[in-house]
Amino acid sequence: MLPGGFRIEDESKIAFWDALIVAAAIWAGADRILLEDLNAGQTISGVRIENPF
Repeated sequence: MLPGGFRIEDESKIAFWDALIVAAAIWAGADRILLEDLNAGQTISGVRIENPF
């Protein structure tokens, strides 16, 4: 079962909207996403965060 936005938000202590982006990335099978709002190099639920800037 895939984690939802609320679960990711609670476990990772990130904003709900960012958690939804991570949940969508998991659902799509992505292993990394480009976001400037979160810490670069951080891994959330198996998805690596990278800053495009």
